Amino acid sequence: MHMQDNDITLEGMLYRKNELDEGGRKSAARSWRQYYTVLIGPLLNFYKDKKDLQSYLSACPPINVSQGMCEVAADYVKRKNTLRLRCVYVFIYCLHDCSYYKL
Repeated sequence: MHMQDNDITLEGMLYRKNELDEGGRKSAARSWRQYYTVLIGPLLNFYKDKKDLQSYLSACPPINVSQGMCEVAADYVKRKNTLRLRCVYVFIYCLHDCSYYKL
């Protein structure tokens, strides 16, 4: 994929945690992981760091957020500033950033 800087809507470091996988099954890998995250169109892309973005080495498959729903995860008390992203096929991700203003 060849992208240009003007294709990127938003980018920065973000923590991600999978809660549910496809079909509503509890995810086997539910620990928090930090990624350099880039929103390009409707796709939320995850990279180990900014250098991997420049080399197009994604850390995991992108999330299509075009029909997803994002809300503040008020019930998640372990980390402040956490959002819950619900996707079409019942994937649920928690996204966390230490800075409230970025969210």
